Amino acid sequence: MKQSKLPRLVMPAALLCGLIGAALRIYQFTACMEENGLVRVGSPILYLELGFTVLMLLLLGILCGGLNKTLGSEHNFYAGPGYLFFQLVGAVCVFYGAMQRLIGGEGTFLFICGMEAALCLAAAALLYGRQSKVVFWLLILSCLYFGGQLIFDFRRWSTDPLVIHFCFRLLAHVTGMLGLLHLASFPLSVGRKRLTIFWIVCAVAFTLMLIPDYLIGHTLTLGELMIPLGLAIWLASHGLCLLRPAVQNERAAAAESSE
Repeated sequence: MKQSKLPRLVMPAALLCGLIGAALRIYQFTACMEENGLVRVGSPILYLELGFTVLMLLLLGILCGGLNKTLGSEHNFYAGPGYLFFQLVGAVCVFYGAMQRLIGGEGTFLFICGMEAALCLAAAALLYGRQSKVVFWLLILSCLYFGGQLIFDFRRWSTDPLVIHFCFRLLAHVTGMLGLLHLASFPLSVGRKRLTIFWIVCAVAFTLMLIPDYLIGHTLTLGELMIPLGLAIWLASHGLCLLRPAVQNERAAAAESSE
């Protein structure tokens, strides 16, 4: 069977979209904002970022729509120590971000749970290959934490008069949480590969767009950046596992031969 080139394009496309989006954010902070934090009158940045987001979602959706649609299971993540290393790095970043927010005096109980969620992500990565349903519960517990954090942060964001200040944080959190939720279905052997990869690459792209918010706009603290960044790294490693030829082609070939 001829191998599709789509799996090799998906993650680079997400990274490119994230970098273009980050460039738009840099342009926003350096040329489109007034000293009082409002967007300059007549600036096209709102329309540029909205249009870019729609086009990015369409592009990533089209690319992911051509991927293998067979159901996945936990064995899709047996991909070697390199993938495990980045999964553990992502978990460490989430732990560090939650610890920073805890030290900063934010939601003590919530960010203690955030540190525990990071440990759950690390434990889940280490348990791949043991066919344990514990992995499912570890991922679900982590997902519950990210849902709680989204509610906690959104209460503060909702007081901001400009949606442009927090919309990409919201999108990064929502897509990351959805990617994690879909990954939780793989230990039950009902993982939906295409939809999971779509949410993962969206989370990666939107998270890249947050980096200028911390470096240039100074609208994010280090802890607020590290949590979605760590989750994006953790998710990206799983996305790359699912995009391997062994996952994208072998099962499709098996399905064709059974028809």
